[in-house]
Amino acid sequence: MKHSLKDWIIATRPWSFTASAMPVIVTAAWMAANDRDVCWWLAALTVVNIILVHAAGNTWSDYHDYVKGVDTADTYGAKTITTGLFTANEIRHLSEILNIAAIAMGIAMVAMTGLPLLWIGYSYHFMLLHTPYARNVVHHYRHLVLGLTVDGTACRTYHRRHPAL
Repeated sequence: MKHSLKDWIIATRPWSFTASAMPVIVTAAWMAANDRDVCWWLAALTVVNIILVHAAGNTWSDYHDYVKGVDTADTYGAKTITTGLFTANEIRHLSEILNIAAIAMGIAMVAMTGLPLLWIGYSYHFMLLHTPYARNVVHHYRHLVLGLTVDGTACRTYHRRHPAL
């Protein structure tokens, strides 16, 4: 079955993206309002990347909920698979593509700004995935990560490495 672009976008549940994008936008705005050095292009890349990660997570969750029997035709939740709009494999492939795009963008951001961003990302995921207590703390940690990501320090690091740009 051929799907429209609108179908693919709806499958990612875009109405939920503000939950991920707003902390980046608010952090950048707060930094600008408080005369901090904001790297706007890096903030924009961060917004795009966090939306890719969020979309990948939404579709991955939909796929696994369907495969495990959590989402069925009579349950409330994502209906992209249960209504037959997409097959489970189509949603899984969409999630894989979104994950690959997010990882590639993350690697590019680390290459531009330096390894501290990578270690911040690793520690975030370690806390999120491996320590149940930290799941409650991650909310506050995320704001630190966002601040460091859009901070002008990363931008200055990039320009030191690429002075012609």
